[in-house]
Order: sequence, then C-alpha cells, then structure tokens
Amino acid sequence: MRFSLVAALYATPKSMLVATLVALVVVEVAADISGDGVFRLFLAAFLAIGIARVIANVAYIRSPQNPADRVATRRWELAALAGAWGFAAVVGLSGGYASLKHAGTPAEFLVGCCVIAYVAGISSRNASRPLITVGQISATCFPFVGALVLAGDLVHLALGAMICALYASTIVMCRKVYDTIVSRHRAQAKLERLALRDPLTGLLNRSAFFERLEQALGSLDPSRCLGLLAIDLDRFKDVNDTLGHPAGDKVLLETAERLRTILGAEDCISRIGGDEF
Repeated sequence: MRFSLVAALYATPKSMLVATLVALVVVEVAADISGDGVFRLFLAAFLAIGIARVIANVAYIRSPQNPADRVATRRWELAALAGAWGFAAVVGLSGGYASLKHAGTPAEFLVGCCVIAYVAGISSRNASRPLITVGQISATCFPFVGALVLAGDLVHLALGAMICALYASTIVMCRKVYDTIVSRHRAQAKLERLALRDPLTGLLNRSAFFERLEQALGSLDPSRCLGLLAIDLDRFKDVNDTLGHPAGDKVLLETAERLRTILGAEDCISRIGGDEF
C-alpha cells in the first residue's frame, strides 16, 4: 500500500510545476509593485526547490520501481516529503512577510490570496496522505497565521481565525480520506487472498497454482530446470471418517506448515484440492 501511495506523490508532475510557476510569478509581481527585494529571495528559494522537485520526479519516473523494495520506497517518500514541506514553508514565510511588512497593500493582498489558495490545493491533492498534508499545511499556516496575529488589527485577526479553521478542517478531512483508502485497500487485499489462496492452509489454490506454473514455463531459462512434485496423503479419508473433519483439517495444516519449512522462499506450494499438494 505504501508503494502505491508514494507512486501517487510522483503521479502529478504538472500540478507541481504549475504551483512553482505561479509562486514565481506572484513573488516577482510582489517585488515589482512593492519595490522590496526580499521577495526576490523568496523567488530564488521557490526556484531552487522547484528545480529539485522536478529532478526528483524525473528520476523517480525513469527509475525501475520494485514494490518489494521498502528501503527504496521509503527513500523516495522522504524525497517527496522534503520537497513538499520545503515549498510549503517558503509559501508560509512569504505570506507572513507580506502581512508584516506590507500590510494593506496590493502586495499583501496578492501573496495572501495565493497562500490561502495553496492551503486549499493541498487538501485536494494530498488528502490521502495525512503525514505529507499535515506537514505542508503546518509549514504554510504557522508562519502566516503568526504574522497575522502580530499585525493585531481586526481584519488580520479574522483572517488568522479563518486560516485556523481551514487548517483544522483539512486535517479532519485528510484523516477520513486516508481511513477510507486503507479500509478499501484491506478489503481488496482480502478479496485477492480469497481468490488465490486456499482458505484452510493459506497456500495457493488450484487456479493460482496453474497460473503460476504457466508463468514459470513461459519464462523458463533453458539452462535451468523446473521441478514439480505432487503429494497425496495416504489414508487421509480414514482420518476424516474415524476422527472427524476437524482432525483432518489439523493434518492438512500440519502438512502445509512442514512443506513451508522444507521448501525455499522461491518455491511455489499449493493445495490442489482435498489431500493433494
């Protein structure tokens, strides 16, 4: 599941690129209309983070991804988190600076509106990932709301209260979305297990075994051999008839466990049906 969620972080490079371009335009316009060169420092920060995120996105798309490689998945996740949180922090700082140094001016209005739009956009783009969403809106809202409170007038305080309400509602929403996704993923995984696994032993069932066998034969290296071993339990019917089916189930479970212990991780073990393995 984590692999799928991390893949989703890199699935929309266009939205990330658009957000970067918008941020660059906004701070450049704010610098021009205010004559404040500090905004160009924010522009440089947006540009550096945007380039780093684009490079990471391209590298992820071009690299072969293995769902079983948890270390690599975690590394790509941390790279996405660092880029997202860094960008969010610059958004919040630029909004806070505009409110403190240019209160009541077009520069504050422009940057402040973009900060609010960014927070709203986070809730829609990353609602399935509470960790990244909470980190982003925290990095954005804390410096921005702090500056609004320091401004002290009624308008800025009211805006700060609105941002706090948006912050709380976003956290609640992304938590519910995440719980829904997790429950659906678990339900889907359970259905897949039921379709492919023997419900008693947990081994592959007949259809899954023949599908796996067909795949193995189709990709078999001519220099290697493929071994197939069929096992049938002698007098298993006598166990069921004399001791009952619960005892027979225990025999099947013990057989499956011994096969798991003997065979390697690359070997395929299946219960074909009845007492046949």
